[in-house]
Amino acid sequence: MQNASEEEQITHIAESLLRPSGPSPIPRQAKTRKFGWTFNDLTLEETSLALNNLNLLQATTDFLRGKRHNYCRGMLLCDIKGAFNSAKRTPMTEAMEELGFPQEIIKFTTSFMADRRIKPHRNGVYGKEIIVPEGLPQGSPLSPVLFAILIADIGREDEENPKIYVDDIQITESTKGLTFRKAEKTITEVIRKFRNKGLEIDPSKNEFLVVGANAKEAKTKVDGIVVENQDQVKYLGIAFDHNLTFLPHLSNRTTAATQAAWGIMQLNKVTGGVSPKSISTYI
Repeated sequence: MQNASEEEQITHIAESLLRPSGPSPIPRQAKTRKFGWTFNDLTLEETSLALNNLNLLQATTDFLRGKRHNYCRGMLLCDIKGAFNSAKRTPMTEAMEELGFPQEIIKFTTSFMADRRIKPHRNGVYGKEIIVPEGLPQGSPLSPVLFAILIADIGREDEENPKIYVDDIQITESTKGLTFRKAEKTITEVIRKFRNKGLEIDPSKNEFLVVGANAKEAKTKVDGIVVENQDQVKYLGIAFDHNLTFLPHLSNRTTAATQAAWGIMQLNKVTGGVSPKSISTYI
């Protein structure tokens, strides 16, 4: 029988993880070697946003440094295929044990992932109940946290590569030529570790951008598949282009803002109430 303090601790962890705006139950000091910034006692959303912005800032800074010193800076972007649906219980248990989670939390997570039941629904008609034996449910506030725990050991030994943000992977390399051997070696090792956890890279979502002199002919490989240098790529919501003008990103945001403004103006003509779909689309 566990004592009261253990029960309180477990309850606190579960409640904190289930409360999106609550403080993280895990002491966190997220430091970056480049900037020396530290985050303490942040909520999960604040920590996520801070690390997101730091990754974007570092990516931009590295590209600018490459242009200044006349070398090529490559950024390879990959995506984990069906990330939440592909999460397996055994690798999750191993990851949590390695990080020192209490057995009660590990058992709860195993139960949370096991034998989930769903009923497909379409046009008011329900299908038969389906058992989902593995995976993390979409939309649950626990799923992103648990998935981060699952892949926490990947890239831990290297502060630069890879950077993983939920299911998005970024690998960078600087070179005087047009070959990116380090990036290819890194992604090969990342793929091997992912496969040990039952995860795969989605080859249809691989992207590669190189900034620097004569960079248009640059290319790299992911799992034996050639990935050509592209005119622009989107990383953490920002469109990066060869010349770092960010004009494609500004164009995309301007178009989205114009469409939202037009939609909001149309809502002014609605009588009898605004539909939930319109509210979620334009507001």
